[in-house]
Amino acid sequence: MTPVAFALVLTGVLLNAAAQLLLKAGTNALGHIDFSAGGLFAIAPRVATEPHILGGLSCYVRLGAVPSQRNAQTSEAVIR
Repeated sequence: MTPVAFALVLTGVLLNAAAQLLLKAGTNALGHIDFSAGGLFAIAPRVATEPHILGGLSCYVRLGAVPSQRNAQTSEAVIR
């Protein structure tokens, strides 16, 4: 495994772990959620503005921007 591939895999794993932990912290901060129609509409603004949930979602967005190992190998072949 090349150093670039290892760095990409490690970055992906760390972003995924951070996202999971942030989402869990966000849901714990929100507390109990009532799954009725009125309850969901009442809790939606709190979910949309919870910093931990926004941070977790941003980690997943960044994770999508990390190229896969196959793309990294293709890029290395093009550079050579």
